[in-house]
Amino acid sequence: GFVWWHTLSHLLIRIISEESGYSSSAIRERIYFKYEGGKINGGILLYAAQPGAEGTLGGLIALLSHFESFLNTAFEKSAMCSADPLCTEDIFKHKDINGACCFGCLMNSETSCEHRNMWLDRNVLKKSLP
Repeated sequence: GFVWWHTLSHLLIRIISEESGYSSSAIRERIYFKYEGGKINGGILLYAAQPGAEGTLGGLIALLSHFESFLNTAFEKSAMCSADPLCTEDIFKHKDINGACCFGCLMNSETSCEHRNMWLDRNVLKKSLP
C-alpha cells in the first residue's frame, strides 16, 4: 500500500515539474498511509518548499485544474522507463528497499523525498491499472 502511494507521488512530482516549469526539487511530498482492519487508506500532499517564486503554494494551486491530466500521464509513464527491461525486472519483495525504479523513471532529488528514494516500484502501480 505505502509503496503504491509513494510511487504515485514521485510520478506526480515529475509530471508537475515537466508540465509546469516548477523545479522538481521545489516540490516536496508527504505520504499519508494507514492499514487498519484490513482496509487501506492513503493520500499524498505535494507542496512548494522553496523561497522565492517557486515557493508559493498558490502556484501549485493554480495547477489544480490540470490534475486529472497529470494523473493520467503519471499512470501512462509508470509503464515505461528508458532503462527497461533492466529497471522493470526488479521485483519488490518484503524487506526490500526498492523494486522497479531508477533515476530514469522514479527517483527524485533527495530534497523532494522524505523517504530518501526508498520504497518505490513502478510494477506495484502498473498492477493496479485496468
